[in-house]
Amino acid sequence: MRRPALAPLVLAAGLVTVLVTGPATGAPAHAEPTPTPSPTWPVPGAARTPGAAVSGSPLPITGKPEGYTLQELRKPYVAVEDTQESGGRSGYSLSSDVLFKSGSAELTGGAQASLQDVADKLRKSGVSGQAQVVGHTDDVGADADNLRLSRERAEAVRSALQPLLANTGITLVAEGKGETEPRVKEATETARAQNRRVVIAYRPPAAQPPPPGSEYVIAQPLAAPAPAAAAQAADLPVRPLFSTQRDIENQGGRWTVRIDVTEFAREGRTLRVGYYTRLVNSAQSTELRYSAIFNGSTSYGQTRYRGVLLDKKAGQQLEVITSGAGWQAKDGYGAGETLNGWPRYGFAYFPLPGDTGQKSLSLYIPAMGTIDLTLR
Repeated sequence: MRRPALAPLVLAAGLVTVLVTGPATGAPAHAEPTPTPSPTWPVPGAARTPGAAVSGSPLPITGKPEGYTLQELRKPYVAVEDTQESGGRSGYSLSSDVLFKSGSAELTGGAQASLQDVADKLRKSGVSGQAQVVGHTDDVGADADNLRLSRERAEAVRSALQPLLANTGITLVAEGKGETEPRVKEATETARAQNRRVVIAYRPPAAQPPPPGSEYVIAQPLAAPAPAAAAQAADLPVRPLFSTQRDIENQGGRWTVRIDVTEFAREGRTLRVGYYTRLVNSAQSTELRYSAIFNGSTSYGQTRYRGVLLDKKAGQQLEVITSGAGWQAKDGYGAGETLNGWPRYGFAYFPLPGDTGQKSLSLYIPAMGTIDLTLR
């Protein structure tokens, strides 16, 4: 198989190769966030050199060139994960790497969006009474220093979050646990990143019915790390940068899906990510669409690519580059294209981080979780 030819697009700042694909069905959807416009895209020129294997039918740019503008979409990085805490309590877990600078209890500029999201969730859930703000650290450093830092961070979150909960009847109490209650008991950087957190623990109100459409959801939380695959695939043309494999289940079926990330590099004014996706196993005969992995739902009504790049240092999430008509710069897929045992090549283009020297970013694939990557 061959990667399809892509059309190079010349922008003011240099040569950028971008393929813009339309939605799988219906008219192009307009981009949701307010776009940051750039120079218009001229008519596509010569074809890109073919490369690795790919299937599908990407949609080329059509129409008048002045009708297409590059939208670099950036949003605040809000990493709030629902958790189950001890004593029958529920919780919202926030990554300390997003809330604070390393070793500090001073909230970052990007923390406000996460705290506002927690406040909104608590209001909608009908929680009242006392809730705990619990700080946790990793196991690096002295026990006493970690305990002090966890207490200071919990207090910082309590002080900033309490005003957002006015007239809710919720009273926040801060406490620190240091490194005594790790979420993952491993001495790896991935585990330590999960252990550095602040949890808002609360007693949930009476059980609520699941929201409509939840039976189709297969997306993982934004803060959930994607599990590393145990073995390397032997049928790829290049060595993967990271491989992940996850068991996925909802009312539609049960599947095991593998993704091998093979490309993560700057290309002109963009970041290009390339990966191979395949179905490893299906416990039922139910088919799983390729698009579901990247929009996080098995519903046929969900087709938009919802993978993002996370710049945790700047507190931003970078969404796939989009045209003025709402078409996304990614590989194309058919509305009913299903995964099978063969590796299916795909790619997406994202904006550069605001700090061009930043090399550590994370790729969020809804059905798999978040993968930490380093720019070459």
